Amino acid sequence: MKSWKMVVVLAALFCLGASAVQAGQLVPFPEWWAWPPNNPDGLTRLQYHSFQTDPNLNLPPDWTLSGFDPAVSDQWTIPSAALYNVPTGYMAGLFKGDMGRDLADGFGLYLADPGILTKLMGNQAHPDRVKDLFAVVIWEGPANASLNICVTSEDGTQIQTNQVEITEPTMQNWRATVLTGTIDPQPDWEMFDFGFCGFDGSLEPMVGGVYIDSIYVGTHCVPEPGTLALLLGLLVAGVFAYRRR
Repeated sequence: MKSWKMVVVLAALFCLGASAVQAGQLVPFPEWWAWPPNNPDGLTRLQYHSFQTDPNLNLPPDWTLSGFDPAVSDQWTIPSAALYNVPTGYMAGLFKGDMGRDLADGFGLYLADPGILTKLMGNQAHPDRVKDLFAVVIWEGPANASLNICVTSEDGTQIQTNQVEITEPTMQNWRATVLTGTIDPQPDWEMFDFGFCGFDGSLEPMVGGVYIDSIYVGTHCVPEPGTLALLLGLLVAGVFAYRRR
């Protein structure tokens, strides 16, 4: 019996420290991201958009996995001049990490001029939980084009996030922009603004326009750090208690 308890405690400690990044991925999806046929836990919402249909119609994503029903409905807002379901020339799986799961291989959204795509992501408010954010945009554009992703919480607070751009020499001009961040506490909804602009950050015309092949968006709520610290403390205490026996 003592041996069994020790295994449970050590297994729990290992799970708390597990890495969210799988080795060898250029686009590292978090460990809580589930792909079909697997399902996420009850605290996670995942979406994939390839813009085969007009995003302003707010039709369901190409695929979505959700562990719960959000309190607020999702919504896209895109520039009126944007074109959807246009050939992008992108081939699924060029970036390790987008998993070759592009259901609309080579089709997406086209912006002839700078603009902002806005995504409202619905959730359920939890005052005792924080929310992990994750987004990936697969896109291509001229050298002076840039993408800045901003996230705003339900109360109007702009969330501090981390954003990196991943490129591959063999991918020519294609880029994968990855966003991560945390909201504390979890609101009923948050807003993602995907802003495409010139290299200097201004909304000046871009030569050639921008192709957006796909956007992945996911949210996952977890206990606040204090709660996790308490759980870890209890597990460590259990280890010491076991050793005294």
